[in-house]
Amino acid sequence: KADREIVREAVRQDGRAIVHADARLKADRAIVLDAVRQDGRALEHAGIELKADRDVVLDAVLEDRRALMYAGTTLKGDRAFMFELVRNKGCALAYIEVRFKADRDIVLEAVRQDGRALQHADNTLKADRAIVLEAVRQAGQALEHADIELKADR
Repeated sequence: KADREIVREAVRQDGRAIVHADARLKADRAIVLDAVRQDGRALEHAGIELKADRDVVLDAVLEDRRALMYAGTTLKGDRAFMFELVRNKGCALAYIEVRFKADRDIVLEAVRQDGRALQHADNTLKADRAIVLEAVRQAGQALEHADIELKADR
C-alpha cells in the first residue's frame, strides 16, 4: 500500500486499485495518471490537488466521462476547461454544470465531437438549427433529441 513500485504496477492493471494505496501515493501525479488512464473513475480516490489538475482530469474523462463527477469544484466551473473537455469528449456534456449545457459555444463544440451529446444540451439549444444540423452530421440518431419544431422542418 505504501510501496510506490507495487502500487504503480497495480493501478496499471486496475486503476481502481488506487483505493488501497497509501494517501501519499494517491497524491503522486504519475501514479494517479496511470490509474485514470486505465480507469477514469480512479480520479475519485486521487489527492485533492490532482482532482484540480487539468491534465489528470482530462485524461480521466477521456477514459470515462463519468470521471468528471470527481473533478475539483474550481475546475468544474472553468469555462475554458469545459470547452477543451467537450472538444475531446463530446458526451462529457452529460456531466458538466447546467450553465455550460446552455452555453452555445460549448454545446456546438460537443456536438461537433459527438452528435449524441445533443441529448445533454439545454432545451433552448436543442431548438438551435445550427447546433442540431452539426449534431445530425456527426450522428444521425441525434435528431431524436432535437426540438419538435426542427424535427418537422423540411
